[in-house]
Amino acid sequence: MEIYWKVLLLNHKIDVLNLLNSRIFAGYFKSVNDPESIFFQPDEDILLLNDRYLQGELQCMFKDLNVSIQYDEVLKACKQLKTGKSSCTYQMLNEFVMYGCKK
Repeated sequence: MEIYWKVLLLNHKIDVLNLLNSRIFAGYFKSVNDPESIFFQPDEDILLLNDRYLQGELQCMFKDLNVSIQYDEVLKACKQLKTGKSSCTYQMLNEFVMYGCKK
């Protein structure tokens, strides 16, 4: 926390990489997931998902997803995409998928 306040109070540019090394960074993320830490904030959705997973309730979903995918099926689906559109949050146009694969 002390480094955080130093960064906020300084009026000139500083090299944040020298202040925040990978050990401190990893330690913070470990602490937010540690129930004994003051930084821990449980996410109810994650806790519910973990409970359902531990009770084996998600196995039917995993079985449905664990199927082989044929190359021809993927190629056919790529050809059916609409141009000028993006099908993901990365804003990657469908043309990249449509014309970027080997035929």
